[in-house]
Amino acid sequence: MKKPPFRIPFATCAALLVATACAPATPDRAMSPDKIAAPAREATFSCGREIAHTRFEADALDLRLGDERFQLKQVRSGSGARFEGLSDNRPVLFWNKGREAILEIGGQTYPTCRQLGKPDIASAAAASVRNTEWVVEDISGKGIVDRSRVTMKFAPAGQLSGKAGCNGYGAGYEMTGDRLKVGPIRATRMACAPALMKQEAAFLDILGAAEGFRIRPDGALVLSDPAGRTILARREAR
Repeated sequence: MKKPPFRIPFATCAALLVATACAPATPDRAMSPDKIAAPAREATFSCGREIAHTRFEADALDLRLGDERFQLKQVRSGSGARFEGLSDNRPVLFWNKGREAILEIGGQTYPTCRQLGKPDIASAAAASVRNTEWVVEDISGKGIVDRSRVTMKFAPAGQLSGKAGCNGYGAGYEMTGDRLKVGPIRATRMACAPALMKQEAAFLDILGAAEGFRIRPDGALVLSDPAGRTILARREAR
């Protein structure tokens, strides 16, 4: 006599199906506990008075701080994303943890770097412009006269002063976000070579009409007026 085929009770079968469906899938390979973290692709940080612009590419970091640029490599870290490198024999460290980072260059530790949103970037840029002497390198795309010196210093109290190439000058100013308004400019009345006087007139004209500013990733300050004319300056070399 033939034995009846073995059948699994319906309830048991259903239970097996549910258990199989609910069981966690086995990954192809276990994730390493010290897997390198991936920070935001591009970010801007405020490190005290300095603004750091960062760009992440695979396992490398392009870091711009003022006029300096650093190429760093990512190394393993127990937490965050850590980048290290050498620049002019100076060890450089940028250790990003969430929206904060540690920055060390040549043994100097900067104040804690904090990632900025768009409104914060404008505010931090304004703070970095103040109380620094800026040396003008270009006036509306025409460079400057050889061996001439044109400067700007935005004091925290709302006073702007500097050298226009021949004469000294001063003015009040207001800086809100990325907007700039310069009050009436007062200047001494010395006479210099015609080329210097022409350059000075152009500089003071653009400065008096300036309505906006920005800090480029390479640290340069750019002022612009409604006509699109610009003044480009860099921090006084230390």
